Amino acid sequence: MAMRAAILFNIALTALSSAFAFSVSGRFFSPASVFHQKLDHFDPQNKEYFKQRYYKFDYYFRDGAPIFLEIGGEFALWGIHENFTFETAIKNNALVFALEHRYYGESLPESYSGGRPTYLSSEQALADIAYFIEYHKKFYPNSPWIVNGCSYAGNLATWMRLKYPHLVNGAIAGSAPVLAKMDFYEYFEVVGEVLKEKVPQCYQKLVEAKEELTALTGTSDGRKKLAKMFRTEEYSSCLVDEFQYALAENVAIFSDNYSVQYLPYYQSYTSEVCTSVTGNTHGKSILEILINMLMHNETSRSLELITRDHITIGFRQLSGPDLYMWEYQFCNEFGYFQILSSNRQPFGVSHSMSDWPEICQEWNITLEMVEENVRKTNLRYGGKTPNVTNVVFMHGSNDPWSTLGVLSDLSESARAFVFEGLSHCEFESKREYFAREDDRKPKWMQMFDEIESIIRTWF
Repeated sequence: MAMRAAILFNIALTALSSAFAFSVSGRFFSPASVFHQKLDHFDPQNKEYFKQRYYKFDYYFRDGAPIFLEIGGEFALWGIHENFTFETAIKNNALVFALEHRYYGESLPESYSGGRPTYLSSEQALADIAYFIEYHKKFYPNSPWIVNGCSYAGNLATWMRLKYPHLVNGAIAGSAPVLAKMDFYEYFEVVGEVLKEKVPQCYQKLVEAKEELTALTGTSDGRKKLAKMFRTEEYSSCLVDEFQYALAENVAIFSDNYSVQYLPYYQSYTSEVCTSVTGNTHGKSILEILINMLMHNETSRSLELITRDHITIGFRQLSGPDLYMWEYQFCNEFGYFQILSSNRQPFGVSHSMSDWPEICQEWNITLEMVEENVRKTNLRYGGKTPNVTNVVFMHGSNDPWSTLGVLSDLSESARAFVFEGLSHCEFESKREYFAREDDRKPKWMQMFDEIESIIRTWF
């Protein structure tokens, strides 16, 4: 259960970071409108519709100018993000829409009363966008359409150009993990690399702890010593897995509001873990310090209870069905299971899926089914090599999700830009966000200029 709590919190944080990325971007809280959307685009016998929330900004719009559609992802949409894409749209007198994703926020089908969200899928979401565009084209017959999104919504932007190129002239895909993957071990590899860059001493101490743990698990006396450290009568490999994952999560998610995946470029990394292992050890080993820290030095409480209490602090920030809908999409389409099977990270190696089978089983989805669902998703969309044109892929090198994205040009018309030192969707912010000096800033501004020039060729 401890690892499950960590997993769920990381899912929640993924959604939360996509929704609110960087506060400097701001949002327009204009009145929401409702679009009557088809519930099932692939069954002509199904006549049910639902109310899909959207927002519109047309203050600067001129006839024939482009239309930018911000795609909503795994979160409630409360307005139009005033970000880099929005600035580009306004410079070109564009009309801007923002469309909420089905089953998230207030765009919940009236017939849904809990249980399995039958009509929740990326395919239905793409068809929603296509139907929305098709409907509005009759009011703006001379305007080209450009879609944009970040994170999962960046996937959808990419796939709109793949599946509906006759409706969409171009797509801006930010931090898009277009490769569905069951064993997403790369996530913690990047977390380790960011830690090595920002706090190298802390990284080295964690490596020392991992080496000590490996040595202890290899001998009978060592396993007895570990049992004593964990305050249990007998050694348990499951408990070691729990510890490793709890440690990785405490490093990746180091406060109520920040995780490595969206740590601002100008902010240094500070956490309880690093403070504990780089200070005075008082003669204790690094491994012992970490175990004691996670257990809060309370002999009456187990590691499982402690890590569950600690890691779920921010889990409650997402209420309602949003988190559970995203959990369903993980199991039904994408996988994205963040595990510790790689040795290229400082937390320890474990091939265990731990609580993922339990999470997916709540939807009656087995791990074998998840594996098949992931295969079908990549077959449907092309994984990291989608056959697309007029797409700009944007990633931050410090974003763990970037490893599942397009990091190099696919062609002259499908370009990739990697912003060194930026994190998940950080480049989506307005240019004023980058006011703090940084040696990499000129390169970022150069890439922004080039991206704007590319976008203008689409209309």
